[in-house]
Amino acid sequence: MGEWPSPQDLQLFHYRCLQHMYFDDLLTATGGYLLFSDHVRDSYYNFFGATADTSVDNVRECEHLFLARERTPALYVGPQVNPEVINALTERGYTRWATDAWLGLDLDRYFDISLPSTIVFEYLSSPGEVSYTDAFREAYSGGSDEDVYGDLDEGYTEALSQALPTSTVNGYERRFLQALEGNRIVGVVSLVLSDELAACYGLGVVTNQRHRGLGRALMEHIANDARSAGAKRLFLQTESGSAVEEWYRHLGYRSLFDATYLKKPNS
Repeated sequence: MGEWPSPQDLQLFHYRCLQHMYFDDLLTATGGYLLFSDHVRDSYYNFFGATADTSVDNVRECEHLFLARERTPALYVGPQVNPEVINALTERGYTRWATDAWLGLDLDRYFDISLPSTIVFEYLSSPGEVSYTDAFREAYSGGSDEDVYGDLDEGYTEALSQALPTSTVNGYERRFLQALEGNRIVGVVSLVLSDELAACYGLGVVTNQRHRGLGRALMEHIANDARSAGAKRLFLQTESGSAVEEWYRHLGYRSLFDATYLKKPNS
């Protein structure tokens, strides 16, 4: 299947995939990238995207831009970043906030999908954004131990709604898949396509529809579609060390690398 892009190249692809959705601004800065969201306030979508060239001064010189947007200065650090930079920023008060596991799947086969007979899959292509975002919110704010995000901030659904029903951004095609049972959306996931590389975002199944195989079926469906579109590799991110990461491993995804958010408190 060939080699995977480097962590730094994958991260830049990720930043571009989510433009005009979770990221509203992608700015080139000295030593890295600045990413901001107009809707989401937390550090998942407001940070300095570090590269192999990032220095402590690069980060320090951008801190005022976060404060001007009422965002907390934060840094996204992959394996390409010099450990000495991380140590120096830690001495300046930056602390680990969260860590993403980046997982990848080689698209070397098609999946035989097993679906409950009452479920239909279709891509969102017409008005229906409210129902889709409602299902997304319910899937991520179900109130059970499986819902690692708790009560999801409204900024996430606001950001998602601006990208629906479908769009092409930076030459990348975005597709939004929904699982329907009757007139109700019970599961969602999005797929981004760019030549031989594809990305997955926002997989969710509403609380009372879990453990029916819908999550697996949604993931296998987009993997088949990505392969049919010419993609050879599909990647995603999830919380490092979580049960969700382990679930993806059972689906055949393997670890590519981890990337950590460093956040400056009391800013």
